[in-house]
Amino acid sequence: TSTGGATYSLIWTGDGRHLVSHHANSTVRAWRADTVVEAATFGVVPYQSDAEAASPDGRWVAYPLADGSIVIRDCATWKEARRLEGHPKGTMTVAFHPGCRVLVSAGVTGSLRFWDITSGRLLADRPVDLGTQARFGALGFPASGGGLVFAGPKGVHLFGPGK
Repeated sequence: TSTGGATYSLIWTGDGRHLVSHHANSTVRAWRADTVVEAATFGVVPYQSDAEAASPDGRWVAYPLADGSIVIRDCATWKEARRLEGHPKGTMTVAFHPGCRVLVSAGVTGSLRFWDITSGRLLADRPVDLGTQARFGALGFPASGGGLVFAGPKGVHLFGPGK
């Protein structure tokens, strides 16, 4: 299926029913996985090309915008369910905790923010030493939810209890 330009990233929703893609023409698109028919298009610009995340239960998709805010969309309707404040100088990427109640965002300035998805409330803001002019590369949780793993210029790190 043509998207009118390059596709930068592609993720599955947690339930496997949809694919979500980010394209060179500044759109994020949702596709039905069984037919690869477009379900919705959002004319927004994520901060970086591989920044989207899907909740493991298939209910939510989240992605950062260029202004630092974070959009959470309901996968049943594709409507914006919530917009989070994000990070003041930009949000690089996001990840859902396996329990599907918390979203973590990584900021350009080297902080991790933990958000309550239901209320949109900021639960915690934790600085991370990424070095000079460094940025987060990726975030992720193991299926057990045991700790957040992030990648940056200093390697791969575990952020969790006792870390």
